Amino acid sequence: FSQMQPHIVPITEGLLAKGFAPGRCYNVNAPVGDISGICTARQCKGHWEKEMETYQDENGETYYTLAGNYVNEEPDDEHTDIWAINHGKISIQPVNIDMTDHGAL
Repeated sequence: FSQMQPHIVPITEGLLAKGFAPGRCYNVNAPVGDISGICTARQCKGHWEKEMETYQDENGETYYTLAGNYVNEEPDDEHTDIWAINHGKISIQPVNIDMTDHGAL
């Protein structure tokens, strides 16, 4: 995270100044290595293959982790988070906490 360190305070101050609408949070991702910029982006469309593995911790509690391969279904779309990260940019996504599919209700 050393490459990200100089950007953390300015990004945080900028998001706090912008404000948080009810139910909104921000997902911030940084690339590995040199950073060439910062952008807002949407989540790319994709899916996980062989996605879950089951483990038990030292207390015998079961937990699950994403362990498969993420398949990006739109690798050339310059408006996505994965494209930004793959091109050296910090990606900032506004995210809604309510993930309800209201159309299905």
